[in-house]
Amino acid sequence: MMKPMFLLFALLLSGSPEPQDDWSDFVKLSRDKSEGKRCQAVDAIKKYKDLKMVRVLLPLLADPHERVRYRTMRAIGACKDAQA
Repeated sequence: MMKPMFLLFALLLSGSPEPQDDWSDFVKLSRDKSEGKRCQAVDAIKKYKDLKMVRVLLPLLADPHERVRYRTMRAIGACKDAQA
């Protein structure tokens, strides 16, 4: 069930002007079984604070571990509204 989501992430990330290292790290770390690695995935891209970041983080809001959900929520909450 999660594989199609990560394929979608890879597709979304394929044409970005940002350094690919952060996004490829996110894809790799977000699939890991360790909640620590999934938290590192959030940390790898939270600096972008844009819509693309929010889109790829949304599935982690349903993560089974509360620490991953909390970090994801904080990263999404730190984004600035583009309309403001």
